[in-house]
Amino acid sequence: MGWETLIPMVIIVSASGALFPGPIFISSVLQGLKQGAKAGLMIATGHMIVELALVLIIGAGISTILFYGQLPLNIVTIIGSLALIIFGSMQMLGATRSKNNDNIVSNMGMGRNSLLIGLLFTSLNPHFLTWWFTIGLKLVLDAFILASWLGILVMFFSHVWMDYAWLIFVSYTAHKGGEKILKRWIKPVIIILSASLIILGIVMISQVL
Repeated sequence: MGWETLIPMVIIVSASGALFPGPIFISSVLQGLKQGAKAGLMIATGHMIVELALVLIIGAGISTILFYGQLPLNIVTIIGSLALIIFGSMQMLGATRSKNNDNIVSNMGMGRNSLLIGLLFTSLNPHFLTWWFTIGLKLVLDAFILASWLGILVMFFSHVWMDYAWLIFVSYTAHKGGEKILKRWIKPVIIILSASLIILGIVMISQVL
């Protein structure tokens, strides 16, 4: 396999992870209402930091220990599920306690710390780990076979740009749309998105309990 095959394959396969409407996507929408494109940039950066560390771990050959250890994965699932439930509850509380729709965005959840959200929801997301230890694992191995650590770095950057492009687009779009619908629809939109986080957390934790 050469670069002309690896890079297109990475881009196509990466879409299954980058475009998945999970907690990172929902958080980008919620934070984007307040911060615009900057939220997507910071969430993507937090996501990228965790992702790069994981790719390097896989490349170093210790992924087998984590992949076959069910207990660590269950612990991560429980912690990540609780994080989703807590964050969703905070967002919903911020929306429901505000009497003025213009002030809802300023009352939401975790404030401006979008970088922390990216770090937290990536590192504690078992679906993210599962993706990299299954689909992503083959990408890392193919890249390593092609060009050792240089291949892994090329593979990683061929993947990560999609996260930045998608999350910045999502948060920017949410911000522009949020400004237009703020007077009427902002409260139900935030409540629905927050409820989605809570439900996702409950579903995830129920799978290991």
